[in-house]
Amino acid sequence: MTIYFLSTTFFSDVDINLLKHLAKEHKIIYGVIFSKLDSNYTIEELEDLCGRYNIEFVPINLKYRHRNPRNLITFYKVLRSIKKSKADLLYTLDFNELYLNTMMFFLRSAKSTIVGFHDVENHSGTKNAFFANFAKHLLFKKFRFLQTFSNVQNNLLRDMYPKKNIFSIPMTLKDFGEKPLIEPTKQVCFLFFGNILPYKGLDNLMKCVNRLAEKRSNFKLIIAGRSNDWNEVYEPLIEHPEVLETHIGFIENKEIPEYFTRANYLVLPYRDVTQSGPMSIAYHYNVPIIATDLEGFREFIAEDVSGYLFDGSDVNGLYAVLENAIMRSDEEYSALKDRLASFVATEFSSESVVEKYNRMFDFVKEHA
Repeated sequence: MTIYFLSTTFFSDVDINLLKHLAKEHKIIYGVIFSKLDSNYTIEELEDLCGRYNIEFVPINLKYRHRNPRNLITFYKVLRSIKKSKADLLYTLDFNELYLNTMMFFLRSAKSTIVGFHDVENHSGTKNAFFANFAKHLLFKKFRFLQTFSNVQNNLLRDMYPKKNIFSIPMTLKDFGEKPLIEPTKQVCFLFFGNILPYKGLDNLMKCVNRLAEKRSNFKLIIAGRSNDWNEVYEPLIEHPEVLETHIGFIENKEIPEYFTRANYLVLPYRDVTQSGPMSIAYHYNVPIIATDLEGFREFIAEDVSGYLFDGSDVNGLYAVLENAIMRSDEEYSALKDRLASFVATEFSSESVVEKYNRMFDFVKEHA
């Protein structure tokens, strides 16, 4: 089967780990949109990865900012490229491109198209939320075959569109390369990783770390990721710089394994969640999770197996789970990592995820 897989560099870390398996069974044409700002990969990096896995690579450069109507010319070329490929099936992710979604709504046949949605509902504080929602609903209404990456999002979408064919398939784990050799330390290392946005709750984590540092010094919090308001919002919260290590800015893909090798726990103190990219990296590198007790996390985190959940409405909830992690013995922590490895092997194997995609592709081809 020939599959045209349309995405953006923002999702390429997940895409490649899926496509390298699908390319063993299908001809994959990977169309990738490179934004004018904030592309997570260069063309050369993705060209190299696609070459390794026998994936046909089609780079698509956006010359203008996302809401610039001059992008319509580029998106028209995208649709022509899809038609010219004569693919049996189009799989496209929704990335809130209003102009592209509008053109898909009016120009693209719905018969053999699957649309994947990472966020059926926008996160709190999403910029231009009205336009993002409008763009999503164009695709919800147009296409018969839809996919989500969690059961929580799947249920939301089914409630809105009960007559659609909706599939739920989890993300593949994110692999950024081998773990480097790092000398172990006696400090417990907590990691906050990824784009720093209000809904991710870093402010609460930093306030909690301030309290912990008043009575303990045998821990460290690493903060690594991009922020548009670090100096104004987050840096003023630092009271104990001796327990903090900050790397504010774009994190190169080659740097990611080191952060997750150093980390004893990945901390996700989110206020709301659909699914988490950093969690997929942590599971690949066998790093336990500490996260807010939200429905979107409960689906993927098993208590005292793959990590620990805390009550986000309790001001002491995060403090307690962090302190317990600091106090956990080496033997208890080693046993936790063993349980995590078994959990991931059972629940998130590449083979099971790829099998679900193949079943979805077969269903769509049969019923289109």
